[in-house]
Amino acid sequence: MFENLNPLKLLEQLSPVEKLIGILLTIVSLLLPNILEQFSSENTKFLVLISVILIILSAAIFASHRNRNVQEVLEDNKKLTKTRKELDEELRERRRRERELLRRESGSLTNIARKLESIRSQLNESLCKRETDTQGVLIINNQITPLIIEIQARVEHTDRRLRELADVEGILGVDDEADDEMKTYVDQQNKLRSTNSR
Repeated sequence: MFENLNPLKLLEQLSPVEKLIGILLTIVSLLLPNILEQFSSENTKFLVLISVILIILSAAIFASHRNRNVQEVLEDNKKLTKTRKELDEELRERRRRERELLRRESGSLTNIARKLESIRSQLNESLCKRETDTQGVLIINNQITPLIIEIQARVEHTDRRLRELADVEGILGVDDEADDEMKTYVDQQNKLRSTNSR
C-alpha cells in the first residue's frame, strides 16, 4: 500500500500554513519529554500532554477538512467538465442536423430556380421567334421572374448560414472534415447559380 508513497510529493501538495503547522508539531513532539521534565507535578504534566494531544488533533482535523474541501472542488470540476462535453456534443449534433436540412433546402430551391429559369428562357426564345402570343409570354415572364429572384435570395440566405456554420466550426476546431465538405458544397451552389444566371 505504501510502496508508491512519495513523501516529497505529499509535501508539495501541502499549503504553506499546513507545512508550518507540521514543523511546529514536529518541534513540539521532539521537545515534549524535556517540556514535561520541567514540571514536578504529575497533574501538570498530564495537562500539558493533553494540551499537546488536542493541538495535534486540531491540526489533523484542520488538514482533513481542507482535504475534503479540495476533493469536493475536484469533484465539482469533473462534473462541470462532463457537462461541458455533453453540451459540446449536443451542440455539434444540432449543427450537423441544421447543416443537413440547409443542404437539402438549398438543393431543392436551386433545382426549382433552374427549372423556372429554363421555362423563362424557353418563353423568351419563343418570343424572339414569334412562335407564341407576345402578351401571354410577357405576363408569364413577369410572374416567373419575381419567383426566381425570391428563390435565389432564399438560397443565398441558406448558403450564408452554411458558411457561418463552417466558420464557427473552423474556429472551434470541430469536425474539420464536415467543414471542408460544407465549403465545397457552398462553392458548388455558387457556381451553379452563376451558370444559371448567364
